[in-house]
Amino acid sequence: MDKKEEFLTIFRELEEEIVKISGLDEGYVSFNRALNEIHSKRLDPIIASDDAYEFLKSALDLRNILSHRNDVAEPTDIFLERFKKLSKNIIYPKKLIDIATKGKNLVIAYPEDKVITIVKMMSSNMISHVPVYDEEGLFLGVFSRVSFFEFFSKNSKIQICENTTIADIIDSININNNTNELYLFASINNYVIDFYNHMNKTKKEDRRLSAIFLTKNGKKSEPLLGIVTQTDILKMILEETN
Repeated sequence: MDKKEEFLTIFRELEEEIVKISGLDEGYVSFNRALNEIHSKRLDPIIASDDAYEFLKSALDLRNILSHRNDVAEPTDIFLERFKKLSKNIIYPKKLIDIATKGKNLVIAYPEDKVITIVKMMSSNMISHVPVYDEEGLFLGVFSRVSFFEFFSKNSKIQICENTTIADIIDSININNNTNELYLFASINNYVIDFYNHMNKTKKEDRRLSAIFLTKNGKKSEPLLGIVTQTDILKMILEETN
């Protein structure tokens, strides 16, 4: 198979997936229309990227040329390799667990833990959010920089000392009391694309997606298996579009 045939074969597979992602089902839907729909509504983390979107528009132009006269153009090696990479990442999207912090890298806090210890651990490990569980594995909330400072802005008379524990500021970890951050639970089988739209704040009062906690079936009552932050998703997009 030469480069032109390889490109056209992959393009057909990509076109089928693009139309599916777009959700358009009004008879025949062109690649161009489906691509524009996905990009404008940010339905896919990769195609939402302006750079990837423009590249795929160029791929469409090349496909149209080759479909009419395949003797006037040919994809370069660099172009073909990038097209193959983008297509693969769109057709076979990553699951949340693929980009999650998991295993021995997971950091979990408990009510008896000292606040200063957790803060130092977050700083040394560059962690922004730490889920809090009790000894029986019940999810209690999330300790984060934002919730920490939000709590003290409302309780300025409270003093922190070396012996202050998470239990002493338990109200600060209740995710229902957090007005700025959004936390979600998801199954290890969920894909990044399933939750990407939560990253896009459409209203000023919307909370920002800060972390997705992964369990076997997406239930809070199940053991924690991984954590995905907005930074993890943005890093994945950067890696998969370049």
